[in-house]
Amino acid sequence: MSASTDTRARPVVADAVGRRRGAYAALVILQHIGVPLVMAVLIAAGPRADGTFWWTMVWIAVAYTAFVLRVGAWYWFGDLARAGVGAIVAAGAVMGSHAAIVRGLPVGGWQLALGPLIAAPLVAMLALAWRARPMPPAAFACTFPLRGGTFHVAQGGAGKVVNYHYPHGAQRYALDIVRVNASGRRARGAYPNQLDAYFAVGATVVSPCDGVVIAAHDGMPDHDPPARDRDNPPGNYVAIRSADVAFLLAHLMRGSIAVRVGEQVRAGQPVARVGNSGNGTEPHLHVHAERGARGALSTGTGVPLEFDDRCLVRNDRVRA
Repeated sequence: MSASTDTRARPVVADAVGRRRGAYAALVILQHIGVPLVMAVLIAAGPRADGTFWWTMVWIAVAYTAFVLRVGAWYWFGDLARAGVGAIVAAGAVMGSHAAIVRGLPVGGWQLALGPLIAAPLVAMLALAWRARPMPPAAFACTFPLRGGTFHVAQGGAGKVVNYHYPHGAQRYALDIVRVNASGRRARGAYPNQLDAYFAVGATVVSPCDGVVIAAHDGMPDHDPPARDRDNPPGNYVAIRSADVAFLLAHLMRGSIAVRVGEQVRAGQPVARVGNSGNGTEPHLHVHAERGARGALSTGTGVPLEFDDRCLVRNDRVRA
């Protein structure tokens, strides 16, 4: 994400995901709800003749469900859906085991090795997800940059499995954060295209540190999801330097930036509001910190962040 200095509002062009919003939403629903439920039905029936297929399906179902529960986009569906999917798959495994015992069919032997072998990639990705939390000794201590509700980390952590920013230098430890309601959902609907359907819109963005404003840009339009502006990746933004670390707060609401370049700010001081400007498919706050930027933002080395004694990863929650 490179910070643009062009003050003109450019047309926002919907990309391929935008043009197929319905198909994308259907795919997310299938991954999170459809596939686990089908697996639950298959394993609930229990083995018919021998345990080979059933035992393999149990391994795949448990590994896939555990992975999705850990790294899935549950801010789409809420806490009840997340708990329900896990409970249904667990119930399916119990029912299938009972059926096998009643029928006196084997569920062991060589198939004990086949199931783990097939499920190994999912187990490996799950292990990587659990290891993706940055350690506080290496992190820069700062204040959580949002106020006014409960916030959910949509992208974040020290690994590509939980954070798509991770391969990208300065943004390696970036976080994308949305606001959720009491049920854990970030919008009214699965993937609405009305800007005001997202609870993050208008949330107060505060400075994560004491420092000085080194860059700020306003005037870019807030577009309806899932349109995005690839020409101006950060949209409206504020950059703040604290010691040798520069913070970037991006995708801010047009007209909401309340600080100017050169201004001294304190940690927790309001600086803007969340919008949907720049290269984002739905409203959220992007925040990252970097050290050693070479004349422009997003050219330095990414710095892990510790927000009020917590290093956050995908699906963590903060009540601010």
